[in-house]
Amino acid sequence: MIEAGHEHGERSGLMGTPGVVPSFSKDEIVEVALALIDEKGTKGFTIRALADRVGISPMGIYTYFSSKEDIAAHVLGRVLSEVDNEPVPGEFWEDTLHRVCDSIRAAALAHPKARLMRHELGVGWPQVHNRHVYCLHLDQGMPRGVYEHMHHVLRAFLDGYLDQEARATVQRTDSDIPDEEEWTRVSIGSYESEAFNQGIDFIIAGTRAIAAPSDCEWYTPEDPAKWTLI
Repeated sequence: MIEAGHEHGERSGLMGTPGVVPSFSKDEIVEVALALIDEKGTKGFTIRALADRVGISPMGIYTYFSSKEDIAAHVLGRVLSEVDNEPVPGEFWEDTLHRVCDSIRAAALAHPKARLMRHELGVGWPQVHNRHVYCLHLDQGMPRGVYEHMHHVLRAFLDGYLDQEARATVQRTDSDIPDEEEWTRVSIGSYESEAFNQGIDFIIAGTRAIAAPSDCEWYTPEDPAKWTLI
């Protein structure tokens, strides 16, 4: 059984049978690394700490990954795997945008320390997700030029909003300010679903303005054979 965390302070991970050379998949080690980062953050994410949880030597980690940054890139890919970016037949593009962005936010809230790690280690997001969403909207009929404008604004909004929300989430975890204080309520209110969705609605309105005079009636094809990515 794979355990990717600590229970009551005891070491856990991918420990194998004593005397037997362990063999793990990269995905299994990435799961342990993500759990370590979720708990300890970037400062606690060391090759030695990861190796200790997995149950192999630090050098053993390098048989799977070339560097700490390589592990971090795989961890970010694992976080993006939680994003709901699959085609939904007949779905209106505005609904697609809200659905995808809501799931990006959910993944960020589930793993705020992993999100912030990319700044601390200088590791970028894997581009497979962005390409997937790009193909999804073009399949709906959105003109390429319109998508490019929307993507640039959306990326700036998501990076700014979700990074700040991730920092606020991490800081609240260790905050010494009582939850019932007024400032805590105001601070938390800056990062609620309503505010986030209003930001997405502003981007939708801007996209419609750029696309004018188009009626922006863009939908995911009902026939999966017409999808670029399946």
